[in-house]
Amino acid sequence: QDMTKDGRSRFFTLGGIIVEDKNIPLFRKRMDELLEKYFHNIDHFNKFKLHYNDFLQSKYPFDKMTGLEKKAVADDIFNIV
Repeated sequence: QDMTKDGRSRFFTLGGIIVEDKNIPLFRKRMDELLEKYFHNIDHFNKFKLHYNDFLQSKYPFDKMTGLEKKAVADDIFNIV
């Protein structure tokens, strides 16, 4: 069993995205647009960070989204990457 009861992995995972310097402005722009599109109305918007475990566990603000909305967020993120 690789997952705990609350859905967290028992493994430490470190991930990242490598973006060429010339593409950083476009990447930031697209991520900012995504955050504005889906999360503009949440508390502390300027400090909001996307965390996959929060997404999986339907923690705030994901608890306010339908399954279709969450799928759209995931699809948009993967399209940006």
